[in-house]
Amino acid sequence: MTINPTTAGVVGTGGGGQIQFKAYGNFINPTGTREITTQVTWQSLVPEVATVDQKGLATSGTVCGVAGLVATAHTPLIGPGASNSVVTGTASFIVADPNNKGCPQTIPGD
Repeated sequence: MTINPTTAGVVGTGGGGQIQFKAYGNFINPTGTREITTQVTWQSLVPEVATVDQKGLATSGTVCGVAGLVATAHTPLIGPGASNSVVTGTASFIVADPNNKGCPQTIPGD
């Protein structure tokens, strides 16, 4: 599974900035890649920095930093195999604040 974008974020700690993340499954039968954003379970590892809803929409919190986002696909989506099979993909949501030396200063790629 891949997540797009792999890294994105907002500048400023006011909260409410949003970025849409999408999950893509790489399947072998039938072969191909397809969007599975709403079929996976989304989680933010640092909800104070950013939360993510079950449609992959990440929203900045009121503190700066980097929040890892994890998308998890469970057995019904990934097909038969070992019971309780899971596949995960990760991305990073950054809340930068150039006015605070303790915060990330920029978003990579900007």
